[in-house]
Amino acid sequence: MTADPGVIAFGNTADATKEPLCAHLLPCAIKHNGQALVSQYFQVDQTDIEIDGAPVLSASFRGRDLKGASLPFPEGYKGCILRRQVSAGNKYDEKAQDAWVADSEFTSLTYWNHDTVPTSADPFRRAMEYAELAPKVHAPVALDAMEAMKARLAQGVLQ
Repeated sequence: MTADPGVIAFGNTADATKEPLCAHLLPCAIKHNGQALVSQYFQVDQTDIEIDGAPVLSASFRGRDLKGASLPFPEGYKGCILRRQVSAGNKYDEKAQDAWVADSEFTSLTYWNHDTVPTSADPFRRAMEYAELAPKVHAPVALDAMEAMKARLAQGVLQ
């Protein structure tokens, strides 16, 4: 694949992983970039607790208790695992141009908190709510709707 520098290629994910991916957002930094035997060492259990309609998950990482919840992305959004692809020469060639290729996709993400149960006030959950709300907030408003709102304000209906 030939690509311009800084391009992210999302179009063809035919050779992307077909199995559903489980993406996790952990409250820590992991200094590793590559594959790991996550399913062997990171065991996720479902608890009997349900918060805001979502089951609370439990796990531990390096001895720390984690509480989490899985959230689907809003409609029209998806997550991608990107792989760097050098298009010319070898990876040490200074003239080589980089491109990022989507290897895999995921449609939900499990986010984790240290010791605390997830709630609707968690920053990640709020960000997902904003992703759904943003198109409505930034949509153009018709002139007749503005005039109707001004009239209702003048009448004191919206106070």
